[in-house]
Amino acid sequence: MAVADPFGAPVGSGSGFNGLPAKRGAVLRAAADGNRAVRVFVVFDSDPSGVHLFSALAEDVTAFAAVDAPGTEVVFERLAVTEQQIADYQLPAADAGERDVGRVQHEVHCRAGGPVRVTD
Repeated sequence: MAVADPFGAPVGSGSGFNGLPAKRGAVLRAAADGNRAVRVFVVFDSDPSGVHLFSALAEDVTAFAAVDAPGTEVVFERLAVTEQQIADYQLPAADAGERDVGRVQHEVHCRAGGPVRVTD
């Protein structure tokens, strides 16, 4: 994204379950730039799929880094939607999809729409 270019921060976007080539490509780009510490910020829904997406991303990228960029430290941080944000900002629960019914108590989805302030 152009907004991050002046800071030297590459930004990528994905949706759903991104394929392995995209995950490996991110590792290869980081290694080509000589980065030995990579921080990955993510925004996922607060539902079972979002939890799984986060863990799958972390596992896959960490495995690719071990092979394609040995010595590179990869740190993952979930920026949204966190349990703390749900509590602090009283975020409304989304309707649970059929596949997620009964598996979570409070589901919040990331949506492009009206702004929700999640920082002070």
